[in-house]
Amino acid sequence: MPPLTRFYQATETTFNKRIERVLGEQGQIAHDIDPIIERIKDNILDERNLLSLLRIMAQGSRLSFDRRTHRQAWRRYDRLNYAFLASKLMEDTSPQHVTEDVVEHLVTARAELETAWGKMEFLRIGSANATLANLDEELQKRFADRIGPEHFEEIRNLVLTDLDPMDKAEVISVLGERLQNEIYRSLLLSAISEQWVEYLTKVEGLRVSIGMEAYAQRDPLVQLQIQASELFTQLLADISRRGDQSHVHHATPAR
Repeated sequence: MPPLTRFYQATETTFNKRIERVLGEQGQIAHDIDPIIERIKDNILDERNLLSLLRIMAQGSRLSFDRRTHRQAWRRYDRLNYAFLASKLMEDTSPQHVTEDVVEHLVTARAELETAWGKMEFLRIGSANATLANLDEELQKRFADRIGPEHFEEIRNLVLTDLDPMDKAEVISVLGERLQNEIYRSLLLSAISEQWVEYLTKVEGLRVSIGMEAYAQRDPLVQLQIQASELFTQLLADISRRGDQSHVHHATPAR
């Protein structure tokens, strides 16, 4: 039997064993999800349950040795990758349609996160029986812009938890918007710091190696200035790109 044929057979045998170990009736996935399916069997088609099952199927847990702490610990690992299934399902879909779906999903996810942050902050502040007047001036101004100055003056001394549902929703939106922007700002500053450190590392490497330009009969100082300028231009472009990705625009009409 040719070596290549033996290689194919060995690969197929190993692959089939792994499929059976992971996807078989007595495999890892069945072992993990059967108890959950039994518990939620009446609501298994609920979207949240289906997403939870997909996540559990994709990731498994195994006992491993942590070299840092010298202890055994459970660690999660990927056992299924849905990327290939997703590409198969989308092979007849136009790139424009995929882009629109992704953008719509991201916009919806951002809005849901903003609401979640707002509710969390509302509960935190409301637990202290705070009023709108207790909020900082920036938040008060944003909220007044949303509902109008006159209505804001009418309710500014009410405890947050006593506001009517529409006013509560506006407060939650304002709080969520600010928290979300603070998170984006933190991520952007972190990204800029990483880019700056990487730029300095490249410049230091350039400074060390620029002397080799003399062997090519080029002025090392001139080449250092040119290449350092190119690196700095690239740094600004990378920072600008990160800024565009993190930019959040909110446009909520006043009530």
